[in-house]
Amino acid sequence: MKPTEHRHAAEALFLDALDLPPVQREAFLQQRCADDPALEAEVRSLLAAHEGADAMFNVTLANQRSAAASAMTALPEQVGTYKVVAELGRGGMGTVYRARHEGKDFQREVAVKVVTPGLRNEHILERFLHERKILASLNHPNIARLLDGGQTEDGRPFFVMELVEGVPITQYCDDRKLSVDERLQLFQTVCQAVHYAHQNLIVHRDLKPSNILVTEEGIVKLLDFGIAKLIEEGEDTSAPHTRTGFQLMTPEYASPEQVTGDALTTSSDVYALGVLLYELLTGHRPYRLNSRVVHEIARIICDEEPERPSTAVSRVETIEGREETTTISPDTVSEARSTHTDKLRRRLAGDLDNIVLMAMRKEPDRRYGSAQQMAEDVRRHLSGLPVVACRDTVRYRAQKFVQRHPWGVAATVLALVLLSGFSLLTWQQSLEIAQERDRAEEVSDFLVEVFSQSDPFTTGDASAAEMTARELLDRGAARLADDLTDQPVLQARLALVMGRVYQNLGLHEENERLARESLALLRAHEGDSADVAAALLALGIALREDSRLEEAEAVHREALALTQETFGQRSHEVARAMNLLAIVYRQQDRLDEAENHYRAALRLQRRAFGKEHLAVAQTMNNLAILLQQRDRFDEAEALKRESLAIRQALLPENDPRIAQQIHDLARTLDEKGDDAAAEQYYQQALAMQRSALGDDHKLVARTLRNYGSFLMDQGRYAEAEQNLQAALSLEVKIFGEVSRDVAKGYNNLSVLKVRQGDYRAAEELIRKALAIRTDLYGPNHASVASAKSNLAGVLARQGLPAEAEVLYREVLALRQARYGSEHRSVAQANQFLAIVLMRQGKLAEAAPRYEAALAIQRAVYGDAHPVVAQTQHDMATLQSRLGNPETAERLHREALALRRQLRGDEHPDVLQSLQSLGRVLTRQAQFEEAERLLTEGVATSRATLGDEHPRTANLLRTLAQLHESQESYAEAEPLFQEALRIFQTRQHRDTTGVRADLDALYAAWGRPATAMR
Repeated sequence: MKPTEHRHAAEALFLDALDLPPVQREAFLQQRCADDPALEAEVRSLLAAHEGADAMFNVTLANQRSAAASAMTALPEQVGTYKVVAELGRGGMGTVYRARHEGKDFQREVAVKVVTPGLRNEHILERFLHERKILASLNHPNIARLLDGGQTEDGRPFFVMELVEGVPITQYCDDRKLSVDERLQLFQTVCQAVHYAHQNLIVHRDLKPSNILVTEEGIVKLLDFGIAKLIEEGEDTSAPHTRTGFQLMTPEYASPEQVTGDALTTSSDVYALGVLLYELLTGHRPYRLNSRVVHEIARIICDEEPERPSTAVSRVETIEGREETTTISPDTVSEARSTHTDKLRRRLAGDLDNIVLMAMRKEPDRRYGSAQQMAEDVRRHLSGLPVVACRDTVRYRAQKFVQRHPWGVAATVLALVLLSGFSLLTWQQSLEIAQERDRAEEVSDFLVEVFSQSDPFTTGDASAAEMTARELLDRGAARLADDLTDQPVLQARLALVMGRVYQNLGLHEENERLARESLALLRAHEGDSADVAAALLALGIALREDSRLEEAEAVHREALALTQETFGQRSHEVARAMNLLAIVYRQQDRLDEAENHYRAALRLQRRAFGKEHLAVAQTMNNLAILLQQRDRFDEAEALKRESLAIRQALLPENDPRIAQQIHDLARTLDEKGDDAAAEQYYQQALAMQRSALGDDHKLVARTLRNYGSFLMDQGRYAEAEQNLQAALSLEVKIFGEVSRDVAKGYNNLSVLKVRQGDYRAAEELIRKALAIRTDLYGPNHASVASAKSNLAGVLARQGLPAEAEVLYREVLALRQARYGSEHRSVAQANQFLAIVLMRQGKLAEAAPRYEAALAIQRAVYGDAHPVVAQTQHDMATLQSRLGNPETAERLHREALALRRQLRGDEHPDVLQSLQSLGRVLTRQAQFEEAERLLTEGVATSRATLGDEHPRTANLLRTLAQLHESQESYAEAEPLFQEALRIFQTRQHRDTTGVRADLDALYAAWGRPATAMR
């Protein structure tokens, strides 16, 4: 017997058996299937499924009766880590609660669905945990997210979902009396969300109004994506697909293949979308399922043709509810659509009839090939264009042409030409349906083939299991050119997906190559505008990451224009394109343009997604980075904390995006001077990134570098060097020598070497950074100015103040041109220029530079900030050299007190203040206090920086000068000698000065210098 004949025989026997009392079925089966055990097994399977399904249909009613009998069942206090607030609803599969999840920095309400005790299955939780990562990765504005899951104390699985405050889409439309066009526009959003899930290889399988809510703001949210699949009972995949599977569906919205137990594809969701659109347009459901007998439901759905929507709106239907009876009449239906019955009937006749019925065809291969194609047909209908669902007739095409071009009908020849063009267009669209239908299957096959290369059981290669993600990607990318040559658009889309993975691995060159290939394929083979825009955005990101900002700007501008044309000015797609262009503007120091684009994108995203969404969080963080660059630290911190709270509420706790947000918050706190909180967040981010991404990821390198800089500012040089060197080595490995990240690495290590007193090493490192930045950005970029400033500082410390002055003046001019006169970087340039002017004896020129710097810094940072303390210290030194010791003493005391308050007693800045104040007090003959301060400084420097550090030598020298001033030559001489030895070892520029100090000491002491050495 052929498989089809076998199946038909089984179904016939199944129906015959249903007509018999249960006690007679055993004898009936033994008699009719005596010679065919397989047939008997299949019929028994159908009977068992029928009994289970009928029982399932009664679960909801039984639950409700039970609930009513017990009045109000007591709420559980807690489900997992979620505090239960209220019950939202009960169903056959479980109970849904409103619950609250409280974290350290956030509070969020969620929906928690706890599986009904009778449905527990040992496979449920295991399968949920396996697929949770896939479902949690769905990031679409119109899909309610699956957030978490676990097991209750009594072993029942539970699921945690985004709490959506909305009503079913049908109720939303009726309550607001939305017109047909408004309902169609809302339906298009549903289709786009379903198509997104299909692209991620997830089939909903239970699309219905109660799973499609609309919020008060008009935002569509699809619920329970994948849940039906996750809570499906364990199935033997080797068994024939003959079970009804009713427990996984709502019969009124189920496709024929669902009720017959056939394998389900995305086409099943297309069918459900057709049923949903039918109800949105007519107020009726296509089938009246008055019976709950399985085979009767199957017969109606599989055999009966639904009434055309334009006809259905004229019928009167009475629906018996549990508490009341509802009558649906032509008047109530048309009133809910803000029209009259006759107008509604005419409105639905034609295109809309055919669109709905094409989606609901019995045979899956005759439906729309995808949810996107159905949405496109709706769009074409709304635009007055021919739709795929209509019969391809001359009359139909002519009618559409006349409707859109009434004054052109007289031109008969032109009309004929256009009609033939319409025919070709419709034929092409029919071909696209078939191509779209096969696309998901082809993607799946391709990915399975690629990933099977890492399976030693498939390849026969034991080393395959050790294949890295990079090697797997490389092999997959190589296969693209060979395996999908007959599907260039699909090939282009897959190239973009692989490019994103390369990008996440820090491999920008490979991402750029794939983005360019994808763009060329799409333009050559008529990919749609959305595809081309996606390819442009991917290319722009790759160019930006490679520091080619002018090229990136041009590409992002083109992408933004195309996105606006394709999706409309107010779409969330436009918001993303604006966001990416704003990043380029920020890196080009075009801060006003960047801020305007960020704020515009944030407005669009909040309108589209609401206040809590990952895209909103990302734009908040981007805007905060820009505000931080503009010295608006409080605003930046508030935005970053809000962004962190959103991400913690929406993502798994170990998600790298949370770690990245924590890192970004640490940087803001670092710049604000909140050292304890900054270090805590740096360490937390680094641990999370290493756990989620491994040790060799670009984000790990960046956090190491920024944490190293933080440690350096804390004076913890050994820890800082370890982190900075590790970051630089990793960045060279990932990016190569010429990259902005490597330049930052050289720059930061140079600053550290300066603080360690190794000026030659510092100069070598900063010159490398300057060369890379000039090569990447040109001579006038802000990062080039920063490198020049650091090089000038190194030169000044090596006794070359005139060369340093030239560089500092260049830096000041660049920064004033870019930022104006009140920016913190301008204050820094003034301060550094004042230092080298003072070292050259140009004291009158130095004073106004210091005053300008201090005024800007106090306006930006407030009075209690390390930068303010440093400028006060430098101004005190200047006042001392100008012969104003009392002013110098006051400024030094203020700087020392502020540094102790901000940094603690062991910080190098405190040591600098101790030395300077001790020197000023010595000149005023306040020897006792000066000696106490300097002795404290030497001891602290030895303990924290070491005996061989230049700071230790400088403090020893100043203490020796104090003893010399008191004519305590015997005490001064060994201190000078130790300072000289340290400086000679370091090849320090102060070596000559200490030798002169010793010669002066011996002369005053009256002893020959050679006798004392």
